Amino acid sequence: MTATNSTPRIAFCTTCRGRVQHLRQTLPRNIVDNKDYENCVFVVLLYASGTEAKQYLQAHHRADIESGRLVVYSYQDGGHAFKMALSKNIAMRCGILEGAGPRAPPPEHHDGAGICA
Repeated sequence: MTATNSTPRIAFCTTCRGRVQHLRQTLPRNIVDNKDYENCVFVVLLYASGTEAKQYLQAHHRADIESGRLVVYSYQDGGHAFKMALSKNIAMRCGILEGAGPRAPPPEHHDGAGICA
């Protein structure tokens, strides 16, 4: 729980590798469905996802990113095959970081557009 809120902090974690259409279908609805629960954060891990997902998030979820309601991390795998377990583990670790309470990402991990690296 955060110091300013007695309700538990919840982090909803999602991975994305090149399936932007799934983010377009689910993320807006998930955010709207939880608008009344102020102490939650949505964490999206772009797993070697290219630029389309990043562009979508910046264009359609900038306010969510700027408010801290949505935090986007990026992981580049160096061209290796997709590893579902690894992507989920990374997303959950990011969720643990974000679930501890509101925080600004360290500057060296932030690209200035709301996307953490």
